[in-house]
Amino acid sequence: LAPAENATAETPAENATAGELAMSERETYLRETLYTAESQMANGDLKGAQESLRGLLAAPDLPADVREDALYDLADVVYQLYRGTITEHFPEVSKAFNEAMNSNLKSPRVPAALLNLGLLNLKVDNIPEATAYFKLLKDKYPDDQNVPYIGYYWGEHYFNKGDYANAARQLQTLIQEHPDIPLIKQASYLLADSLHLLGYNEQAFQITDYMDKRWPLLYMENPQFLKLSADVENTLGKLKEAKDHYWTYYNLNPQAPSGDIVLARVADIYLKNGQKKAAREIYDKVIRDFPDSEGSLVSKMRLAEEGIYDDPTEPVMSTVFDRPYNVLPRDTYIEIATKHPNSPLAPLALLKLAMWHAWNKQYGDALAAVQDLLNRYPKSDLAQRARELGDKTFTLAVPQLIADQNFGRVTQWWEKYAFVDQGKVDDDTRLGVATSYWKTGERDKALALIQRYLTKNQVPTYSEMALNLASNIFLETGAWTKLDELAALARRHWKIPKGLEQQLDYARAMALENLNEPKKSLPIWAQLAADMTADPPIRANAMYYLAKASLEKQDLRRVFAYAQEALSLLLQTKGDKDKIKDAILMTVFATEHSGRWEEALKWAGEYDKYIPDSDPEWPSMRYRLAEIYRKAGSREQWRKMMEEIRDKKADSLYGRMAASALETYALERKAQEYAPGPN
Repeated sequence: LAPAENATAETPAENATAGELAMSERETYLRETLYTAESQMANGDLKGAQESLRGLLAAPDLPADVREDALYDLADVVYQLYRGTITEHFPEVSKAFNEAMNSNLKSPRVPAALLNLGLLNLKVDNIPEATAYFKLLKDKYPDDQNVPYIGYYWGEHYFNKGDYANAARQLQTLIQEHPDIPLIKQASYLLADSLHLLGYNEQAFQITDYMDKRWPLLYMENPQFLKLSADVENTLGKLKEAKDHYWTYYNLNPQAPSGDIVLARVADIYLKNGQKKAAREIYDKVIRDFPDSEGSLVSKMRLAEEGIYDDPTEPVMSTVFDRPYNVLPRDTYIEIATKHPNSPLAPLALLKLAMWHAWNKQYGDALAAVQDLLNRYPKSDLAQRARELGDKTFTLAVPQLIADQNFGRVTQWWEKYAFVDQGKVDDDTRLGVATSYWKTGERDKALALIQRYLTKNQVPTYSEMALNLASNIFLETGAWTKLDELAALARRHWKIPKGLEQQLDYARAMALENLNEPKKSLPIWAQLAADMTADPPIRANAMYYLAKASLEKQDLRRVFAYAQEALSLLLQTKGDKDKIKDAILMTVFATEHSGRWEEALKWAGEYDKYIPDSDPEWPSMRYRLAEIYRKAGSREQWRKMMEEIRDKKADSLYGRMAASALETYALERKAQEYAPGPN
């Protein structure tokens, strides 16, 4: 037989067994690939595991259960790979978890996938999506073991956002409803920390004390628990317990995070217990071992201030500053604020620096420090206290600046420092600023500041001060109608004290005088002139205007009397120079026209003192004085004055008149020489 004939043919059954064997080997290979990937995961080779799983998932003949396992493993791998950069890789991680979950919606792993998707969205602040995933988990799988974790993740989320109140609510509910959850230690720790940060230290202590007793070795797996316990105890004044916990934390790992702060707080406890030498040694150690650390800055501040002043007030800090030749606090504050601007101590250092300058009456530097704090740390808890300090400092600065007549600095600071609460500064300060605006020529701004005091509703003392200031401004600017209206308003609606009544009468009389209503102003001037209690400047002006009114009536006796009194008061009060000259002129007029030549010459000579030969009035007054000498019979003095006018002001009208008068006089003299003598 041919070999072919001797061959045995394969049966269909034998062919099936061979196929199944091949498939079985393939499945074994695929499963082993999964196990290899999971071993890589366990050994920390996440990139290798990711590559293995992606290759495995590319197989078209992958069994369903292996595919499900591989998808969940891949989701875990990409999450672990990108947990520090979730925001940047969110689409990839989210897709991995969704593919795993959707591979078998009846899988017992679906609740865990929903939890992870909720957590993933929570980490990137997709709050609506996170809420939806968590709600789906609770609604569809209310009894699943993953449900309690929702509360923990919300609590952790709020804690990381600084929303400690919501964190505490979530964690407290979780602990009460699920006291045996595997995350109970972490949940308890976060709850205690939240309560501590909220200031509920009694409640925080109850939790840390319970944790310490329930899990005595907890600090070995979570050393931060020691620091939290110590912080809570320190706040409650349980100094011995706090010190022991701080030392244990530090001794476990001297280079641990917050070691500098922990040592500084140990030093604080020694200082509180009166152990100054021990405290100083530890502060020095912190500065030496942890340079530029937060604990180092705290230690420097403690040593500079020789005490603990974490909640500074001006009265308390004055005891620190009131030490001779001690500028160390100031220098320390400047160092912290300038070299360590990101330190939590920087705002406190700036506040204390402002207090230092204010205490030393360096108001400009104090205001600058306050502004620096508000510019750099607008959301600081100290911002409001800084504003209040700035307001107070400005209030203290204004009277001193006004006393030094530094009005420009007052207005500059008022406009420069926005933190000065311009709507709420006290009345004295507001009027001081208004006065400064007036003194620097910015009258409109001055009036705007005092407008609130110039209404029907009188503000005792300050309305009177504002009226006085407004009157001065209206007098300066010639706003006579406004002055009259203001005086009328005060008369109608205010309770007028004696001093203010005189001011009102004076303001009204001046307004009427300048509005050309002498019939209305004259009785007021007469009343003020007769009031011996009126301020001398007011009486001086009253006498002056009475003299002018008498001059119009040619009542020489009254002109002389009023002008003399006006002149005396104007000189006494260093009044307006033009009015002084005018009063002398009226005196000259009264005496001249009364034929009292000697008196007229005397007063004309007084007037002459006020006008140098460069004054435009000099020629006319000199000419008039010469004429009085002529009328008094003193021809020689007349001639000398006329010659002086002619020589000094030859091109003026009076110079020419003087020249003409002298020529006429010369002709008269010659004519007299040729006149026939008496028989």
